[in-house]
Amino acid sequence: MANIEVTSHNKDLLFKVLFAMNRKYVAKLLTLPEIHEELSGQLPVIVANERDMDKVYRIQGGFMNVEFESSTNYNVLYDKLELWGEYAYRLHKLYKGKEGSLPKILTVVIYTSDITSAPDRLDIGTVTVQVRQVFLGKLDGDEWLQSLKAKIKEGKELSEDDIVKLAITPLTAPKSRQHSLLEDCFDVAKGIKAPALRKNAISYLVVAGINDQAFVKKAREELEMGNLGREFRALIPDDMFHQMFADEFAEMEAKLKAKEAKLEAEVKAKEAKLEAEVKAKEAK
Repeated sequence: MANIEVTSHNKDLLFKVLFAMNRKYVAKLLTLPEIHEELSGQLPVIVANERDMDKVYRIQGGFMNVEFESSTNYNVLYDKLELWGEYAYRLHKLYKGKEGSLPKILTVVIYTSDITSAPDRLDIGTVTVQVRQVFLGKLDGDEWLQSLKAKIKEGKELSEDDIVKLAITPLTAPKSRQHSLLEDCFDVAKGIKAPALRKNAISYLVVAGINDQAFVKKAREELEMGNLGREFRALIPDDMFHQMFADEFAEMEAKLKAKEAKLEAEVKAKEAKLEAEVKAKEAK
């Protein structure tokens, strides 16, 4: 079977979902400050088509901007440091005075597993930009997986925190191993006894493996479209949700078209019958 990677886009979405559903433990797992509140990533527009920040949270003493990065090009990464520095300044300026002090801004960058190093500092003299880095490839996903497998084998129930680890595990591996880890994590998820936890665990893995239609199809046997949690569904963009259940939507569309064609044929048949009856009366 060909290796199928978890794309950077899906990684971004998965972390956004995980932060929304269990941000306290995600922050703890990634050694980040305790999150008090999620805020809008939108800033007052200065440049047309400017991109918003990925995620912004209120933390003790200020704010934390979490960015997701997949580029391995150092020139691009230095440009990103400039952008993140601008975000930090504008975020500081937006909340200055509103918080009763000068809020400090922490920028955290989460890198895909194929990135093992990146510049974390840009010093231009008067201004210095410093970010905190989280390299997914340096997290021990294999150890997490073995620990979770052992809990399932011993008949122990997994916790909400455990399924966060389970969801992140495929993202910690090189691209060549991501598909096999996704399958292993899915096997663990199927062993979760609590229906709500099992649903959430499989939902997370479906997002991580959305580009692998064979995996998504298999996951649908455990997680039907109608059983996707309402809270979780609200976090999934419509285009990705349709991709997750492409077969179902195609089948629904085909049935709808067939029904419309049948109704149209029935209407035409009735019109033809009526026209024939009118002609027959006129002939008499």
